[in-house]
Amino acid sequence: MEEINENVLNATDNFYRLKTEYEVKMKEEYKKARRLYLSKRTSMKGFKNYIKDLKFPCVNCKRDVNSIFSIKNYELKAKCGDLENPCRLNIIINRGIYLPYEKIYNGDGIIEGIRDTINDLKLKIIDVKTKYILKLITDVEAMSLFDKYYEEIQGDIEMKAIREDMYIQLINNEINDETIKEKLLLRNNVIQDMKKKMAEYKESERKDKEKLVEIVDTYITVLIPTIDDLNSLTYKVREMNSFNLDKQIIRYSDTQQIYYDPEDKSIISNVYGDAQLRRNNIPEISDDEEEYNFGD
Repeated sequence: MEEINENVLNATDNFYRLKTEYEVKMKEEYKKARRLYLSKRTSMKGFKNYIKDLKFPCVNCKRDVNSIFSIKNYELKAKCGDLENPCRLNIIINRGIYLPYEKIYNGDGIIEGIRDTINDLKLKIIDVKTKYILKLITDVEAMSLFDKYYEEIQGDIEMKAIREDMYIQLINNEINDETIKEKLLLRNNVIQDMKKKMAEYKESERKDKEKLVEIVDTYITVLIPTIDDLNSLTYKVREMNSFNLDKQIIRYSDTQQIYYDPEDKSIISNVYGDAQLRRNNIPEISDDEEEYNFGD
């Protein structure tokens, strides 16, 4: 799993900064309009009709044309409210898809979880090993399949390891902490050892088939059980948390991680600044203005 591009993080932070700034100004302008209205009236009758055409200052150009912010389908958008003569404000960010850790790990019937992906590859590797031992496939076929499945499962295991670390750090519970650390160290050492042996095997002129079988056996007999133990310990920690009132409550949404990162396509547009500062006035209320009751 690649880290989210720093530019995307900065652009996202800037989007929410501008959005918050705009909403704060809106509240201030609303309060001003309310005070002005009540200075001429003794009730709030007709206030909605009065403010329906009230425009708030654009967060970028400061004109009373509003700003339009939207968050939909993982896209963050911001633009000037003046549709005919807009300022430069034009932000469109595809921030990627975020899902809770449990859904990423187990799947949900629509997406395949990491667990099932790894298990499927595990079965394929075992199948290749069995066919190779029984001489149902040639050396070349076995090598080709081992290489293919090994590269796939290596990437999935490394991604799973990163996600597990993030999740365990979030839980941050002392229960089973030492055991979890030991298992994490074992898992990481096994992965590094397998990568080293696989690299040596690929670089060697004389291909020792037993070395390849040894790598597969290490994966099946050491790495997979270690990962299973880690999962079991992690879930025990989570179960204990639900009964320990002294621990911080971890919400389901807090475990969200990036599931799909569109990388360089994340920032579609990030234009703002160079504002031309102009402000219009809040509409005046004449003493003889007719009062309408449009409801509060």
